[in-house]
Amino acid sequence: MDSFSIVKNLGAGSMGSVDLVRDSNKNLFALKTVTKKIGQVPSKYVSREVEVGKVVKHPNVAAAVQTWEDDKGFYFLMEYIKGLDLITMMEAKDGEPMTESATKDIFVQLLDALAHIHSKKIAHRDIKLDNIMIDFSGKVKLIDFGLCKTGGADECDGRVGSNEYCAPEIYRTKKVYNGYDADIWSTGVVLYALLFGVFPFTSNDCRLMKMGIDVKLDFPPSTVSPAARNLIKKMLTADPKKRISLKKIYQHEWVRK
Repeated sequence: MDSFSIVKNLGAGSMGSVDLVRDSNKNLFALKTVTKKIGQVPSKYVSREVEVGKVVKHPNVAAAVQTWEDDKGFYFLMEYIKGLDLITMMEAKDGEPMTESATKDIFVQLLDALAHIHSKKIAHRDIKLDNIMIDFSGKVKLIDFGLCKTGGADECDGRVGSNEYCAPEIYRTKKVYNGYDADIWSTGVVLYALLFGVFPFTSNDCRLMKMGIDVKLDFPPSTVSPAARNLIKKMLTADPKKRISLKKIYQHEWVRK
């Protein structure tokens, strides 16, 4: 830490604070700090994020440069992405939907990131607009693996993630769920939000899903194409066994066009 100077605070991730730092050569990085406090951060999440940094190397995933720890905390030095997260970008547009063309460009890059981490037996489990960065050249970067599941995610337990993005099966806390399938649901929520400017499910909808009640997926009035709506329906299928797979998403007509 001594070789870096803090430029400014960038905010807080799911498991710690993030600062913009500069090294002695004036290179900029994002430094995530997880303070060591008993009961605050389960060590398994820290070790998972360290593991991800070692095995995930992909242009659409924020690169981990270095990790270390001291008596005060754990530190993750990441590439600095000059851009915005998607939630900030949408808020700057006052919730105005993106065009299908621009959305598809973001979506396909996100798919590529997802395909890569799944191939490494990692489920992100916190995919949301806040954790997707886009730089000023249009490059998409998936960030924040603090809640991920490594070493295979066919059987996950515990409710993690934000309500608006959580797959219905995650609410069934007494059952294990497939983390890869849950990632597809969350990515479907992101796709819906980009195309329609709102979330597919309200707070009340999420409450009903927590109770095991099926909620009907509706679309607001829009010129969004039938093909895009069809893909969203397949991604937001409540039964994970009937939900579209990543492979079939790539083959879907809206993605292939």
